[in-house]
Amino acid sequence: MPVAERRADRAALRASADQLAALSADLHQFMRWLGRGPSEHAQRYRDRLEAVDTDIRRHFDRASTFLAHRQ
Repeated sequence: MPVAERRADRAALRASADQLAALSADLHQFMRWLGRGPSEHAQRYRDRLEAVDTDIRRHFDRASTFLAHRQ
């Protein structure tokens, strides 16, 4: 695999990991708001979290592609 392609894969994986970290923070905040009862604050996070499975699946796809090309 060309070096440029490996660098691009690595950059995509890092960006994806950063997105998951942000998602984790949003999920934590959402759970805190839910613990306080229904509110407009919880609704803000709900919209972001409805696609969590897609975000995580996309990250694992990137990670597996990166790792497969490592060998």
